[in-house]
Amino acid sequence: MIRPVSEPVPAQRPVATLLYADAAGRSRFLVAGLSRLGRSWTVVHTPLAAVIRLEDTTVAVNAALVPLQDVGFDISAFFELLRDEYPRVRRIAFAQRDPKRQGSGSTHSCPHDVILWSPWDRANYLKILGDALDGRPSRESPIRSR
Repeated sequence: MIRPVSEPVPAQRPVATLLYADAAGRSRFLVAGLSRLGRSWTVVHTPLAAVIRLEDTTVAVNAALVPLQDVGFDISAFFELLRDEYPRVRRIAFAQRDPKRQGSGSTHSCPHDVILWSPWDRANYLKILGDALDGRPSRESPIRSR
């Protein structure tokens, strides 16, 4: 496509993963993993800060990593917002344990793409995290995909 000289050429926006910080510190472990994978990331502490970052035109957010526990807001409503308003953003939840294995709680109503259950196997967590971000569930991972 030929553009008139006065029309600016759109620049390629850098891609980043949005990481919602959790009180338990699991997000720090994920920040280290994102850095080791060579992925750009941005940390937010409130749903409003997440929406502001998602609306930022200088960065293309490709995934949102959000804890299922101890966040102080309705995670299902936040993931519904992501699904409805930002459908290209991959919704990845992370949690301390698998309620299906432990017999406590349920996540079936949370509109996520993937859940990463910790504790993660330190030997292969980078592969697990990379696969979740790229939409490739790993066989050796405690990942639950929808």
